[in-house]
Amino acid sequence: MKTDKVTRVEVINGNKGRVYTNYNCKVDEVQLQDGGKTLKIFIYEKS
Repeated sequence: MKTDKVTRVEVINGNKGRVYTNYNCKVDEVQLQDGGKTLKIFIYEKS
């Protein structure tokens, strides 16, 4: 997955809506772990 243009990360909960938002980040890596049961998004803050 190409993520070089991503500057905002959001996690959406079906009951609560947005539960995490970061507008000033860069996605470093996206991984599926635990046999495809866990999605991990590694981000860092942009300067």
